[in-house]
Amino acid sequence: MGLGKTIQSIAFLQEISNVGIRGPFLVIAPLSTITNWEREFRTWTEMNAIVYHGSLASRQMIQQYEMYCKDNRGRLIPGAYKFDALITTFEMILSDCPELREIEWRCVVIDEAHRLKNRNCKLLDSLKHMDLEHKVLLTGTPLQNTVEELFSLLHFLEPSQFPSEPNSSKTSGT
Repeated sequence: MGLGKTIQSIAFLQEISNVGIRGPFLVIAPLSTITNWEREFRTWTEMNAIVYHGSLASRQMIQQYEMYCKDNRGRLIPGAYKFDALITTFEMILSDCPELREIEWRCVVIDEAHRLKNRNCKLLDSLKHMDLEHKVLLTGTPLQNTVEELFSLLHFLEPSQFPSEPNSSKTSGT
């Protein structure tokens, strides 16, 4: 906390957007930090960042008016979005939101990513069903220095390079 991870991440997204890698970008963060993320996007970028959270009715309003571009007949234009970055919570990802799974995300930033260190966590399973081109993990909390925790994060980042859990058999020193 207080390390500048939010602003650095927003600056990173702005910079990759400046060099031609356009969104949509996804930010997943704890509910308590959502307004901070939104404020920092407004302060540091010209990107249109929207918050996707709340009741079903409020999410439907966001979908209708803030998320999708439509043609003259009111039909959705595939792959065209009104927003550059969408900020949401872990709970929204866990609640099986099909509208978020249908988007091809250019980059995801996961705040408090140490939550992914357990390879059996539900959040990790939910993220595996999403199309995430690039992944950025933020944490101010160190791992407990176990190979399993590190491997879980590496497997999420690069499953082809870290396809299965390494042998964790212990050797006895005799």
